[in-house]
Amino acid sequence: MNELEIKRKANDFLHKGKYQEAIAEYENLLSAQKKPNPAIVNLIGDLHVKQGDFEKGFEAYLSASRTYAEEGLFHNGIAVGKKVIRLDKEQTEVYGMLGQLYARQGLGMDCVKFLSEYARRMEEAGEYPAALASFAEACEILPEFPDVHASYGDMLEKVDRHEDAAVAFDRAAGACADREMAAEAQAYRNRASALRGETTEPVGDGVSDLMSLRNLDSGEMVNPATRATASMSSAPPAPAGAGTASGSGRFAVYDPANNPDIPPPPPLPGRSAGAPPVAA
Repeated sequence: MNELEIKRKANDFLHKGKYQEAIAEYENLLSAQKKPNPAIVNLIGDLHVKQGDFEKGFEAYLSASRTYAEEGLFHNGIAVGKKVIRLDKEQTEVYGMLGQLYARQGLGMDCVKFLSEYARRMEEAGEYPAALASFAEACEILPEFPDVHASYGDMLEKVDRHEDAAVAFDRAAGACADREMAAEAQAYRNRASALRGETTEPVGDGVSDLMSLRNLDSGEMVNPATRATASMSSAPPAPAGAGTASGSGRFAVYDPANNPDIPPPPPLPGRSAGAPPVAA
C-alpha cells in the first residue's frame, strides 16, 4: 500500500470518528515517509487529545513542534507549542521550548517572557541549571538584544555567580550602546561594576547633563535655562536717559526744540554736520 492509499484510509477512519484506527493508519503513513511530516504528527496529537489521552497528545505535539523548528518553520512550531499551553499551563517544558523558538525567530521580548517563566518554574522544581542553559543559548542567538543578556545576568546573580553575571551585564551594556541607549548602557555597566566591587558612575539622562553646565568664572553649576537671565541681571545698569527719552521707555528722537539735551546724531558719511540735504 502506497502513501496515498494509506492517507486515504486514515482520512476515512477520521471522518467516521474512528480515531484509534485513524491514528494507527497515520502512524503507518509516518513510517513510510523518509522524514516525518510534522502536520501529520500534529494531527495524531489532536486525535489523542480527542480521546482524552493528553499525555500522548502532548508528546506528539512536542515532536511536531521540534520538527517544524528543524525545518525552519518557527511560526508553526510556536503555534503548536501555544496549543499545548492552552490545554495545560503546567507543561513547563513547553515554556522553555517556546522561548527558544522565539529566539530563533528573532523576537527578543517574547523570548525573555517565556524563558523567564520557564526559569521560575524550573527554580521551583530545583532544576535551575536547565533554565540557565536555555538563557545562555538565547544570548548566543540574540546577541543584539540587551534584555536577554540582562535577564541572564539576573539569574546568574541569583545563584551567586557574580563574575558571570557581570559579564552578562557588560554585554547588555554593549547592546544598549549599539542602539544609542546611553543611560541604559551606563546602568548595566554600573551593575557589572557593583558585582565586581568597583566604583560606579552616575547615570545621566542626556537632559540632566545639559542642566549641569559649569560657570567657568565662578566654579558654580549653572542651569542653562537661567544662564541668560543671570547674565542680564548681573550686567551694570545703563546710564540714566541713555537710549530713551525722559525715561519713557521709547527710543529718543533728535528734536532740538523739545529735547535740547539730546545730542544730534552723527553725520552721514560724505556729509559734514549742518550741511543741507542733497537734492533728489
